[in-house]
Amino acid sequence: GEAEEEGEGEEEGEEEDPLSWLEPLGPRPLKAMCKAMGLSYYGFAEDASAIAELLRDRGGPHHAALREACRAAGLPVGGKAAELAARLKESVGLGGSEEG
Repeated sequence: GEAEEEGEGEEEGEEEDPLSWLEPLGPRPLKAMCKAMGLSYYGFAEDASAIAELLRDRGGPHHAALREACRAAGLPVGGKAAELAARLKESVGLGGSEEG
């Protein structure tokens, strides 16, 4: 069922940043996420790490934001939020097949 996804990788590692894949995406997908979330990235339009920081402060991109990032990165935009995030991670060479 749907509920199984809850709390999958929650407990392991505070030091492991679950959003470490944001920066490598580069400014364009990050700006697309900001736009979808109504965040202003004014002042650091080309600074991927600063934009990633904004998104982190919000607890990470939501579904619509992930979809916009996929679109900006030229990736398929269908699927659940988790699938979109996985796709983005793979596009920067992170993530992969640790889905058990």
